[in-house]
Amino acid sequence: MRAPSPWSAKLSNTVFMRIFIPALVVALCLVSARGASPQQREQAAPSPLPWAYGFMPDGSTPPLIPTVKDDGTIRHIPSSDSTFTLTQVRNGFDPADWHPGDHGPMPDIVAHGKKPNVMACALCHYSNGKGRPENAGISDLPVVYFIQQMNDFKSGARTSAEPRKTNAIRMEGFAKDMNDDEIKAAAEYFATIPWTPWIKVVESETVPKFRITAGLFLKLEGNEREPLGNRVIELADMARQIYDIQHGFRKGPSAQLMQKAVENLTSDDIVAIIAYVASLNP
Repeated sequence: MRAPSPWSAKLSNTVFMRIFIPALVVALCLVSARGASPQQREQAAPSPLPWAYGFMPDGSTPPLIPTVKDDGTIRHIPSSDSTFTLTQVRNGFDPADWHPGDHGPMPDIVAHGKKPNVMACALCHYSNGKGRPENAGISDLPVVYFIQQMNDFKSGARTSAEPRKTNAIRMEGFAKDMNDDEIKAAAEYFATIPWTPWIKVVESETVPKFRITAGLFLKLEGNEREPLGNRVIELADMARQIYDIQHGFRKGPSAQLMQKAVENLTSDDIVAIIAYVASLNP
């Protein structure tokens, strides 16, 4: 039996985005003067980007999906000779490494975390740093940038606009329980892994019907589809970061450089930008 694709460090993610007009590229350089301040737009549209944070189109919390119990079945994925049970895959302090030959030795903080409070970086960001769809890709980041983001989590300078975004809350706790040497070791490890294309972009007016669980979009069985609307489905991390910076939930040095560039972007602008950037190769 194959494990669900999010557990595979080699399977790519599919991003569904709306068919945009050629002026899409212009949005990358957009610093508009539309008159309304971010605070005014916030009041007019209380839930402008719920899909970016893993919530329903109306902003409500998805219904709880029962966790699949481990019945001892050995799981396999394509291109790997490794086998794991679900319990092993989910182990926060020793997560499954499907492709151990694809990377160098992992620092202990990446491979095993630090009990009892810091889970292994590889659980959510994978050993190759590409990350699950509901988490950030961190491979090939400059060491100094990585360290700054962890320090921003520690100090409270980096938070989330969505208080229900539990993995952002966990990152704050992890950062506070990690010392400088552990943060540096993780930063240097992920910096050595080249960033490579990880997603396939599909321009469409519809998207396969899906369910949301723990911020992750999962395709339902069958071939039913629904209107895509003004959303980017599957990989929404760039949208979260833009919105968080725009509304003051990220205050670190790098975020401050971005604030003027994004402060007047509308939801349509953000969708256009992330759809374009997601389609690019390195």
